[in-house]
Amino acid sequence: MNNGTMFNQREIILVAFPFSDLSNYKKRPALIISNDKFNQSYEDIICCMITSNPEAKDGIDLKQKDLEQGNIFFDSIIKPHRLFTVSKKIILKKLGLLKKNKTMSVEKKIKELVRV
Repeated sequence: MNNGTMFNQREIILVAFPFSDLSNYKKRPALIISNDKFNQSYEDIICCMITSNPEAKDGIDLKQKDLEQGNIFFDSIIKPHRLFTVSKKIILKKLGLLKKNKTMSVEKKIKELVRV
């Protein structure tokens, strides 16, 4: 999708996560947490995982009402303790934009996790 597409903080994206042997990939949603300046400056962006597994622990609930725009396929859980960088080249599409108040909950949880 990286044909000059801009990626912004708070966007929920669909990423092609490769299998360890690189034979194939799985489509997974993720939340962009890196700020827009970073996203414009680098080929990678910083995200946190999203899962539809209701058993996930230490996460933040994500429902359709939490989106400012777009759609999610299932009620899900944002996992602020599962951060990763991803190349813009393996982003398949944008799914939506998280509301600011829900983003602040994610940011607060990340700050708690890295507090020294």
